[in-house]
Amino acid sequence: MFSDELIGLDIAHRRELRQSTAVAQGIINEQAADVTLLTRALRETRNKLTHTQIALDDETRKRMALQLELDRLNRLLDTPIG
Repeated sequence: MFSDELIGLDIAHRRELRQSTAVAQGIINEQAADVTLLTRALRETRNKLTHTQIALDDETRKRMALQLELDRLNRLLDTPIG
C-alpha cells in the first residue's frame, strides 16, 4: 500500500490544487465581469451612434429637400416674365 508520507503528500497536493483552482476561477470571474461591463458600454455607445446617425440622416434629407426647393425657387426667379 501507500505510505503515510505519500498519502500526506497527495492530500497536500490536492489542497494546493483546489486553492489554485479557486484563485484561477476568481480571476476568470473578475475578467468575465470586466468583459460584461465593456460589452454593455460598447452596446450603449453603438446605440447612441445609431441614433446620432439616424438624426444626421434626417438632417441630410431635410437639407436636400430644402436645397431642391431653393433650386426650384431660383429657377422660377430666373425665368423671364412674359
